[in-house]
Amino acid sequence: MGEAYLRAVLGLWDSEAEPALVSTLRTLVSSPDGQAVIGSFVLEVALRALEPAVDDGSGSARLRLSLVAS
Repeated sequence: MGEAYLRAVLGLWDSEAEPALVSTLRTLVSSPDGQAVIGSFVLEVALRALEPAVDDGSGSARLRLSLVAS
């Protein structure tokens, strides 16, 4: 699961969106509410694609991904 997460993050980072991601990340880190926003983004956007890969049939994929994101 860690490898899949890392591949997803690096895939976003090494895309055309990199300059916008860097700028957004800098803004969020300097904001008091930034950590919550980053955590929500990671869970709702970056990890969403990994749900099918980590779903073991018990419906625990969402919980498992939120533990990884924390």
